Amino acid sequence: MMKFFIITLMLLIAGAAFFGYTSPAYSKVKLLQAQADQLDQILEEASEFQRLKTALLAKYNSLPTDQLVRLQKLLPDHVDNVRLILDVDSLAAKNGMSLENVIINASDDGAPDAANNGALGAINVQSIPYDSLTLQFRTTGSYDEFVQFMRQLESSLRLVDVVELSAHSAATAEDLVYTFDVKVRTYWLK
Repeated sequence: MMKFFIITLMLLIAGAAFFGYTSPAYSKVKLLQAQADQLDQILEEASEFQRLKTALLAKYNSLPTDQLVRLQKLLPDHVDNVRLILDVDSLAAKNGMSLENVIINASDDGAPDAANNGALGAINVQSIPYDSLTLQFRTTGSYDEFVQFMRQLESSLRLVDVVELSAHSAATAEDLVYTFDVKVRTYWLK
């Protein structure tokens, strides 16, 4: 009878040890293993992103410097008001015109107005990856000079949208001269 009692006592102690210590410790080990697997997956994704970054950086560095300059002019990462005015003025000067009354409005970002644009207002304006500003100026010249200037502005690398345009004639004895009021919007990456 004593053997039966000792065997039963040992089984109870083994059961208590299993359910009291081994089972909770095993559950913790399983949880830690799942977390380790998740972290390994994140580490693999991070190394994949690092490989992609390295590959893209190698492609970027393989571009010729003149192409990089053109790309920077097409989509700059900041706005340079002076450079913008000089670029537009040099295009006007090629056609015998000059800029006058230049006004830069940085607060006009061109984003949709939530109150006035219905469904467009539902779009989160903060998610737009670019910003814009308007440049307003006046120039004087013949119609043909102005058309040539606008064609050059259109084909320049800098992204420019004509927002407003008005023309006023000022006839002289020799030829017909116009005064053009132009408002353009340009963009850059945030």
